Amino acid sequence: MIINALKNKFNSDIKEGNKSIKINSNSYRVKADVVVAYQYRNYKLVNSCDKNRYIEGIKFISSNQKEIVNYPKQHIQNGIKKNKNTNFEYKKIMEF
Repeated sequence: MIINALKNKFNSDIKEGNKSIKINSNSYRVKADVVVAYQYRNYKLVNSCDKNRYIEGIKFISSNQKEIVNYPKQHIQNGIKKNKNTNFEYKKIMEF
């Protein structure tokens, strides 16, 4: 359904990958990867029966039907913390 909507919008400029949908660039649009995902809540990690305590993530299904769960907000927070703990040397950008 989503593939058909994207094909209708972008004509033949899309290609289905394993984990994302590739949209090619043209004279007025940049190349993009689209991941069709939905919110995932992990209640097990916080050891609680409280319905309001969970770790928020995303879940999507690859083209080979593998379920993939990811926690992008947690990854960002961990990266920020690690960067501060390493005196901003973590993933440092080299200037030339």
